[in-house]
Amino acid sequence: MGNWIFFMLILFSLSFSSAKIVCNVYDDFNLGNLNLESWSELPYGAYPFADEHFVDVDNGIYRVRQFNGGGAGVSLEPKRFFSDGDKFSYEVTYVSGAGNFLTLPLINNKFVTTLEQVCDFAYCGAIGYWNSETDLGFVPGTYSINYEFFKNSVKMTTVKPDGDVVINNFIGVTEPFILDFSSRTDSNGLMDLYFDNFKICTLDILPAEIPMVPEFSFFTLVLVILGGLIVVGVLRR
Repeated sequence: MGNWIFFMLILFSLSFSSAKIVCNVYDDFNLGNLNLESWSELPYGAYPFADEHFVDVDNGIYRVRQFNGGGAGVSLEPKRFFSDGDKFSYEVTYVSGAGNFLTLPLINNKFVTTLEQVCDFAYCGAIGYWNSETDLGFVPGTYSINYEFFKNSVKMTTVKPDGDVVINNFIGVTEPFILDFSSRTDSNGLMDLYFDNFKICTLDILPAEIPMVPEFSFFTLVLVILGGLIVVGVLRR
């Protein structure tokens, strides 16, 4: 009897639940101002805020601009944690820059090391220039960036404006993950950057599609019960 109950519970649970990836727009900056329920906007370390860091209503983007020479910056941080199975993507357009400037991710407030991609620069996954070219360079145009979160690592895939793909596997961090996008200049630096099209994908346990059709769900349940009885009958012979 115990085996029969266990068997039926397994079949029942499989019939009424499933796991699926659900993707949504996190922010496309079409509200006219920064959604403070979704974002924290912070100065970069001890640096003052960049000259401009705002939602550009006309273009539907978040813009970071430093037009006066001097060290400054800003960090844009999603107000949520990320965990194993989550994905987060966005686009950043490098419009112009001069001197030393960077935009790069911080994960759990760390400049993280990299596995797969050999990165000769101190800050891997960075767009810009800081005394030398970064691993993603500073070709003008739009960079498409996607993060995949695992229990003990984060995979960053970047498609550069010229079509080249750069993959970084960040280690030395564990879930839950805090992600922020930090942009800064040095004393001689200028920068103009656009951020847009933030999307999030999460792994959700949802009701299966079968129960959405009541009559089909009823007959499915009957078949599951009959199947269980037949199996039990066979096992007892």
